[in-house]
Amino acid sequence: MKTTTPNSIIAPAALGETASSPTAENPAAPVLLHRGAVNMVWLTVRHGRVVVLKGLVPELRHGHPEFEALLRKEYQLGISLSHPGIVRIEDFLDDPSLGQCIVQ
Repeated sequence: MKTTTPNSIIAPAALGETASSPTAENPAAPVLLHRGAVNMVWLTVRHGRVVVLKGLVPELRHGHPEFEALLRKEYQLGISLSHPGIVRIEDFLDDPSLGQCIVQ
């Protein structure tokens, strides 16, 4: 499994908002698209491409290994799938602000 740490990913303050305006240090602050009971989904730019990040809500990021294991299992299953109707999973990262995320 490939695990990376992205450059300058900052968690957004509220749904549809970014944590900060884009700057030279943070050209692509993630925008929160969805917050559910278990997962959060952000839109951001990573390595010059628009991507979606899916991670756990803050309450489940630490001290809940069963949810962390489910996110990793979703990544492992998704990385092996290839179909025009399925969003391709590119990476799994561990970010200090957002926690563990699936990159789509």
